[in-house]
Amino acid sequence: MGSVINPFLLSQIIPGLTLSPVILWILALIPFGLLLALAITSIFAFDIAKSIVASIQNTFQQIVNILTPPKDKWDSWQVLIWISAFSWVFSMLPRNEIIHSFIATVGWLFLIPGVHWFMHEEKLKAAPDVEINVKKGLTVNNFYFAPWITGALVCIFLFGSLIQSPISVALVFWPPISAIIASLPKFIKLGPEYALPEKPEDRQQIILLMLSNLLLSCWIGLYFLTQDWLEQYPSILSSDLSRSAFVLDLSPRDKPAPRGSILLERAGETVEGQLAERSWSQVERWLLELNERKGEFQEEVFSQMTDLEENELWQLELRPVPGMEYALQLFAVWIGPTTDGMGYYLTKTCLINRKPGTRVPPGESATPPAVTGLAQVACGGVRGPFPGKPDYARIQIFPDALPLPEVTPEAVSGMEDRSNHETHPTRQ
Repeated sequence: MGSVINPFLLSQIIPGLTLSPVILWILALIPFGLLLALAITSIFAFDIAKSIVASIQNTFQQIVNILTPPKDKWDSWQVLIWISAFSWVFSMLPRNEIIHSFIATVGWLFLIPGVHWFMHEEKLKAAPDVEINVKKGLTVNNFYFAPWITGALVCIFLFGSLIQSPISVALVFWPPISAIIASLPKFIKLGPEYALPEKPEDRQQIILLMLSNLLLSCWIGLYFLTQDWLEQYPSILSSDLSRSAFVLDLSPRDKPAPRGSILLERAGETVEGQLAERSWSQVERWLLELNERKGEFQEEVFSQMTDLEENELWQLELRPVPGMEYALQLFAVWIGPTTDGMGYYLTKTCLINRKPGTRVPPGESATPPAVTGLAQVACGGVRGPFPGKPDYARIQIFPDALPLPEVTPEAVSGMEDRSNHETHPTRQ
């Protein structure tokens, strides 16, 4: 038997296999094709891996050449960066917080001028045949970005390491500090001597640079201020911001509901928690004392919500519905600023029903109890927002805002009795 599997033998090994000789030969050669493809792929993968390793070694060697200080020359940016690196390493050793902070501060004081010096290099040797112009690489359309990189390091050092301020403070001070760093060479002459810029175009450039960066700083500060507003007053996002001069609504169709809807949901749950399964006499007493309970009720509802400054701009009102003995209308009124100055409100309706009591069989005399059933509360959905202030003297109930009544077995039997009485009236 040869080294190649006989396809006709294959058809004999597997009973019932009736394939053409061509298909059988293809099936027999598939393993050899897979082995050949794997070998070729391995050869190419090995060459690619060798090229990747060589590229990494070349890049690492260039980085080493760049960071190596020149021989017999200690006044270089490489020395400053190595001193800062050693300072940060040694700052991790002492346990005393003061010593640790002092050594880390020394590292920052060496790092910032070292990086600034590096970005002014125009003939940096990375290899014998590779020369890098760092200053040209950081210049786009005659605009040199190095002072803004140095300004970022200064802000990180001042507001991150020394003062421990939020990042928003560092970003607000970053443009003016960078503008000052970019303007300093205009005040230094050879010698070195300090003097005011003599050329009018230099003075004009400094003024425009400072004003433009102060404007950028104001825009950055406005961004963080707006974010703080949205965190403390999330209902602002539900307003119409199309006419705003500085806020752009990127998703006008995905506006969140005002926070008053959450307030009404919590108020409805509170009403259900206070009245559900209570005796009917207690419910009536609660409704009669509604005005006296309003302050306590509002405190309980707001205690269930996240404590935000926006809570002070919402008013929660409870009013009984005229003409409906046991219906309660909840109002969430926004008294804060709006785009139209009219304000708005949301509303929610709660129905208070009495569960049927125990039926007394006919013919038995029994004194009717004082309580014939327990209360059940059902609240509908939130409607609104509606512009303006609600008119409590003319409360309007929307049919779709009323909750569906709960049908109990007693109610069903009562409806059947009434139906039978109407079908077979009692003769007098």
